[in-house]
Amino acid sequence: MRKLFLIIFTTVVSISFFELAVRITLEPDQAETGDLHRILDRIPSQRELENRYSVYNYIKALEHPNKDQIKILMLGTSRTKILKPSLIGQENVFIAGGNSYGETSHSFLIDLIVLTDIFPNIQKVFVETSLLTRHKPDEDWIEEHHHFYPYLALKHVESLNLPSLKKNLGKLIAKTRRSKKNEELVIYSIRNKLRLSNFFRENPNSYKGSKVYKNLSFNGEEKSDYKLYSKTFRETIDSKHIKVQRLTKFKNFDEMDRQFLEVESYANLKEIEVIFFQPPVRSDLFTYQKDNGLELHTKDISKTLTSLFLDFNLAETGFGSDWELFGDHDHLTTKRGNILFLTGLFNSTKESKLINKESILHFLSKEKPALHQKYFLNDQ
Repeated sequence: MRKLFLIIFTTVVSISFFELAVRITLEPDQAETGDLHRILDRIPSQRELENRYSVYNYIKALEHPNKDQIKILMLGTSRTKILKPSLIGQENVFIAGGNSYGETSHSFLIDLIVLTDIFPNIQKVFVETSLLTRHKPDEDWIEEHHHFYPYLALKHVESLNLPSLKKNLGKLIAKTRRSKKNEELVIYSIRNKLRLSNFFRENPNSYKGSKVYKNLSFNGEEKSDYKLYSKTFRETIDSKHIKVQRLTKFKNFDEMDRQFLEVESYANLKEIEVIFFQPPVRSDLFTYQKDNGLELHTKDISKTLTSLFLDFNLAETGFGSDWELFGDHDHLTTKRGNILFLTGLFNSTKESKLINKESILHFLSKEKPALHQKYFLNDQ
């Protein structure tokens, strides 16, 4: 009995000393470290386990087997994350779409800085400009589970002559003051990594154990398979739908923030071509967009940026009226929708914008006959 007591006492004391050592040696900025390779030391929040935030793109980028072969980045919302450039034979692209745009300001800028550091040979970046990405001027915010993001970017721009960019990242960092909760996250993370069970299976409460991570290919494309076209989703959207409700705030934004201008400035500094694009939505949702600031948003982008801007969301492009191209109200989660959109995106120039659906079909029939035959002359 005495021996058992000594074993239990020794175990408790050892665990207590370990806990104390962790707390004593914890550095002030350990929870929001600027070391990209320490991302996996974090314990994700529940929201992070359920949503594709940029952290997943960073992890996949770090794991990419041929980083020097990636020449093109695609940054955007969920309307970008569902794109599959491999369908049109583009193998040198990394998809970095997701939902971080709604969790912190300047998210696309942070993504561009971090990912161009991982991929050294980026030549072109496509940046989505959907109405959902519109922010108020000088509006800075950041959710707690995104506190480490600006630190990842700031270390790469400190030596650059971009004062406004550094100022804005600094504003975000000022909002990430160390808290007791952040300290606890690191302690829990260390405990979590030392669990014996983790040596035998992937922890489902880690980034790499999540469904989000497991659904991503090495190039950022989602593994979900798409139907050729959609005839099943015909529900017309109404004013009570969440996708309409979240549009209503934009009609009060008289002026656009500088996020896209900052992205353009950074890309120019790095001698990277940047192309801004507005993906299409279905015509029923488009009607509500027009009532909530879409025209002003598009006008602001056109007059503010000097880079090529491709607006596939115009009614005359023919995308929005063809509901079979969409898996829902605003995502081109069909093979035909993906192929048409990506073909137009990758083959447009300032001299010749290929954004009309019928023109793209004609282009495919002439320039990519095998692709045209496989996906547009056969309903199987």
